[in-house]
Amino acid sequence: MDLQQITDRLDIERLVNQYLRSLDNKSYENDDRWAHRYFTEDAWSGTPVGVYEGADAQLSSTRRGMAPFEGTVHFGSNVMVELDGDRAEVRWNQLSTHRLREGEGDRLFFSGGHVEAEVVRTGEGWRMRRMRLAIAWTQGTPPIGAVS
Repeated sequence: MDLQQITDRLDIERLVNQYLRSLDNKSYENDDRWAHRYFTEDAWSGTPVGVYEGADAQLSSTRRGMAPFEGTVHFGSNVMVELDGDRAEVRWNQLSTHRLREGEGDRLFFSGGHVEAEVVRTGEGWRMRRMRLAIAWTQGTPPIGAVS
């Protein structure tokens, strides 16, 4: 593995970690460019509650899906990166803890699963072009329409 491959892998892992952290610090709430920091313009994502196409759809679905939560902790681990030039297949495990706002039912909702993503090198750095979240288990009752 050469230095460029090592750098690419680190940059992709950083993209995953910064994306998960952005969910927890709610940077998507007041930043209309949020999705462009993590996704390509033509990004596609699939979650248990829907399929979304385009960067703008990533932002609006995240805002809508995260609205019921007072706070979250998204933990990604075992990030595996398979590089192929200017694209890569990425998979990570994800544990998500959600604290619902007052009056939204059970206060805590947990989920565990994994994410499979295709990332590509752009002029602004690595971005996700496709991302699919697969949930293996949950605990608690999620609010209707919530995204992990």
